[in-house]
Amino acid sequence: MADPAARPVYLDCDTGIDDAIALAYLVATPSVELRGIGTVSGNTDAVTAARNTVDLLALLGRPDIPVAVGAQHPLGSRFGGGSPEVHGGSGTGGVQLPRAAAEPVAEPAEAMLIRLAHEHPGELHVVAIGPLTNLARALRQDPALPEVVGSVTVMGGAALVPGNRTPAAEANILSDPEAAAEVLAAPWEVTLVPLDVTMANLLDEGQREQIAAVEHPVMPVLAAMLEHYTGFYTGILGRPSSALHDPLAAAVAAGTVDLGLAPVVRVQVDTTDGPGRGQTICDLRGRYAGYPTATGARCRVVLELAEDFAPHLLRTLRRLDRSAPVEPVRPALTVVGSINIDLTAACERLPAPGETVGGATLHRQPGGKGANQAVAAARLAGRSRMVGAVGDDPDGDAVLRSMAVAGVDTTGIGRVPAPTGTALIAVDRHGENQIVVCAGANAEVSVDHVTFAPEDVVLCQLEIELDAVRETARRTPGYFALNAAPALPLPADLVDRCDLIIVNETEYARIPELADARLVAVTYGAEGSALYEHGRKVASAPGHPVDVVSTVGAGDAFCAALVLALTSGHDHGTALRAANAVGAHAVGDPSSQPALLPLAHYLPAPGDAGRTPPTGGARSAGRS
Repeated sequence: MADPAARPVYLDCDTGIDDAIALAYLVATPSVELRGIGTVSGNTDAVTAARNTVDLLALLGRPDIPVAVGAQHPLGSRFGGGSPEVHGGSGTGGVQLPRAAAEPVAEPAEAMLIRLAHEHPGELHVVAIGPLTNLARALRQDPALPEVVGSVTVMGGAALVPGNRTPAAEANILSDPEAAAEVLAAPWEVTLVPLDVTMANLLDEGQREQIAAVEHPVMPVLAAMLEHYTGFYTGILGRPSSALHDPLAAAVAAGTVDLGLAPVVRVQVDTTDGPGRGQTICDLRGRYAGYPTATGARCRVVLELAEDFAPHLLRTLRRLDRSAPVEPVRPALTVVGSINIDLTAACERLPAPGETVGGATLHRQPGGKGANQAVAAARLAGRSRMVGAVGDDPDGDAVLRSMAVAGVDTTGIGRVPAPTGTALIAVDRHGENQIVVCAGANAEVSVDHVTFAPEDVVLCQLEIELDAVRETARRTPGYFALNAAPALPLPADLVDRCDLIIVNETEYARIPELADARLVAVTYGAEGSALYEHGRKVASAPGHPVDVVSTVGAGDAFCAALVLALTSGHDHGTALRAANAVGAHAVGDPSSQPALLPLAHYLPAPGDAGRTPPTGGARSAGRS
């Protein structure tokens, strides 16, 4: 059964051995819903790759997923015959797959991609683990495609390491450099998963045997295919192991692994006929300054993971084991709070009382402090849970869909006979804002149907009824945090119950009850942030200059990051600096729910107290 928070995914592949592992990984990942698969000539030809995919899906128990045949030849040239030395003649390492009754669909792969992108505007995640011919053909047919695709993850290229087909080029990119150049030049956000990280994450022989032991029809087949694959890589690596190219890219796209080092840089592809043909030229000159974001850069290049990938891969594949109980995936953070539609007017300056300011641009997007914090937590930690209420109206449908795609468990959100909450926001050219909130369904949030476990970390705000906040605090047996915004007088029992209260400097001044609270985080805009225990400052972290686009979602991103960092065991100073870095990242995004990296990206290096986090500190993390 698909997870309620599953993100829709289109997979583009040239199904050989590591593609098969990636396919099993995606099917076993509850936060992913494969909406369609297209094949391309690469490891084997596109028709054979489609047959392999259909047969593997039958073994995986997912014959319902449609498979479309894509480009047989690269742009402007002919298919060169694949990589039988790596994947065997048919792409399966000589393993004969049971032929499924299903067949590939008549729809071409590029047409499937375009259709799915428009059916899921802004939500579809494209995962390309073969040559990029289908994606380039789709771009040629629909130049507006980047406007409706949510994200693109590509397995391919080499940034700081040698290629695997030539000294300069990796196989997927070299198979069709012209297509790769078009895809990487298109105006969408791309994550490139190159050989730098895939050749550093290996599957050893003992781990291959563990795959064979999983009780599921596909697992012995995958293990047998891997035996051939390992035989090839033993000659490359000097020991019986294999590289995890495609499954690692699938995990990055699914958001289920933490990235260690993944700068956003400019990337070009060499399309000349010289020895550099197919090379991905990644502009990594910023490495000496901690990779500051460069003008025009939009390709995230994954150079390192935060931890070894193979154990995570094995844990995920074991979810297919029919004899093993499925372990529930617990959210990193449960947020109880408000959910809104934000109507934002971007204007030159904010109006004075009684004044009308013209020339604004109107934007409509999901928001609400609670929803913003839940989405931020999902993006920082892979998964979160939201408890709240929306109206039984189109706005409610839209915000539920948006949160689910971001990785938020929405099963705790009720539908009520009231309009979905709405925030009216004006943002000036400096990123400062004025906000008026219409509570709507948020006034009916209840936790009567919710169970909180002792290990649950819970975060509330004050955009819902105070009685609902107090009841949440009473029912929470574990860690309870409160973002006391907007500022209200707080009952003594609520202040005493809070493990952490987060406010900005204005709210801190307006809520005298916080003077003796157990732990209070206060944000000071450009001056950074501080933590106080019973009124005594115990930690602080400086702010850092950033280019501000909007401060609307920055405070909520700060809150989610701080709670996650503190409850993950980081000390006060480290947690503040990471939260400042997240807030700084957020002010550069016009969205109320900005795109964020895993939390590990924002943590300072151990023992490096003077180092600026990768995105700087939060200019206005508390002014939302």
